[in-house]
Amino acid sequence: MYKLSVLILFVLGISAKDTKKPERFPVIEKKYPLLWKTKTGAASFRTNVVASGGKIIIGSNGMEFRDYHFFDKGSGVNILSATDGKLLRKLSGEQYGDMDVNGVLVRGDSVYFGNDNEEFQCMTTDGRLIWRRPVSGDVEHEPVEVDIHGKKVIIFGTEKGEVRAVEPASGRTVWTYYIPDFNGWKPGDNRFVFKVGSFFSDTYAFYTKPVVADLDLDGVKDLVYAANNNRVYALNGKTGKTLWVLTPNDRTYIQPYVEIVYDKGIPLLLTNEYTYVYGDNRVSEHYASRTLLSRYGKPIHRHRIESQKSYFGLNGLSMQDGRAILISSDSAYVLEPGNKTISIDRRLPYWGTDWHGDSSWQLRNSHAPVVSNRTFEHPVYGSCLVIFNPSDAFSGHSFIEVVSLTQRKPVQWFELPFRGGEMPPFIGDVNGDGGLEMLINGYDGYTYCYNLKSSL
Repeated sequence: MYKLSVLILFVLGISAKDTKKPERFPVIEKKYPLLWKTKTGAASFRTNVVASGGKIIIGSNGMEFRDYHFFDKGSGVNILSATDGKLLRKLSGEQYGDMDVNGVLVRGDSVYFGNDNEEFQCMTTDGRLIWRRPVSGDVEHEPVEVDIHGKKVIIFGTEKGEVRAVEPASGRTVWTYYIPDFNGWKPGDNRFVFKVGSFFSDTYAFYTKPVVADLDLDGVKDLVYAANNNRVYALNGKTGKTLWVLTPNDRTYIQPYVEIVYDKGIPLLLTNEYTYVYGDNRVSEHYASRTLLSRYGKPIHRHRIESQKSYFGLNGLSMQDGRAILISSDSAYVLEPGNKTISIDRRLPYWGTDWHGDSSWQLRNSHAPVVSNRTFEHPVYGSCLVIFNPSDAFSGHSFIEVVSLTQRKPVQWFELPFRGGEMPPFIGDVNGDGGLEMLINGYDGYTYCYNLKSSL
């Protein structure tokens, strides 16, 4: 037992004298001042933020992610003042129905979004409804825009397995794709019967935003969905026809999101997966891998992560320089050109008490972390990204960490004034002052705006 403890200490890089009780992280306001906070409702890891024209546009799940009743207080789309965060207007916040909204797409004064009420709509930022269309299930992700040889279309998917492209001005359907085993609502079906069944169903297919890239090199962006039914679907952006479907073996689970990497201008796809090895009718081994796919859906390189003992984070980041970043609860993985992977150790060990009441080495790192929408330049640490951790295992509070890609290590940790959340930190010039701000949302239903003190 002594030898095993020494080995653990060696692997973690910790000495016996480090077993003292850790300190709480400093509160975030000590470094990054709070500019404002506003009650917006809780956002999900699929929520995006649009800051444009002096406004902030962000979807809301209200105060409940799973609504077991027929009214949903606080959900819809928030229109905030970019200056002080004041709520200017709520879009589609009807009292009855499940109006949870995650991602939004903004074109000029028009906002496009789907909700958990099985509909997709277009509204203006001043609250006017342009059109509304019934769809086959909850729309859980941000819509995307594709240019088909000069003609713009808005594309979204439903949890039941439908992907639809519509005209922005009218909502008219341009093309529709259904997964082969689709059993949801289609135009002409009884809507009432479908709605009752849908209320008791769970997500099956399209849940997260697709990657948009020209896979067949025909000049039109195509769509790649990593779906909840453990498939990766590549669809032609012009027609909605299937380009390919990746189906793993029955021992491997693909995480429902995919990132894009470019190698000499050619798009490649980056996925996370978990493989379960069975022996004597039970799992004898479980390991994680990060896999690079060609534009044809064929594996090019699989990087097995031997030390992975916990799950990957809820999202990733595709960078403008061609790199892609995926995170786990204790590491960050940077894929660089040439299939080179840089691993950044994020482990935060401390000597604590486990749920059995026994003292042992614990990790403060949170499960299900999310990474920011972009990097920023820190005057001391260089290129940095922000990782949101829903809960510190030591203090219970949510916290953020600043990870330096330049120095390849975490450099700052700050406690947040709430516990629980999942929206990726949004970094951008929110208020138009020429500097960077950071928006963070928690399960307490507030969105917080902090000054990063960094120029653009």
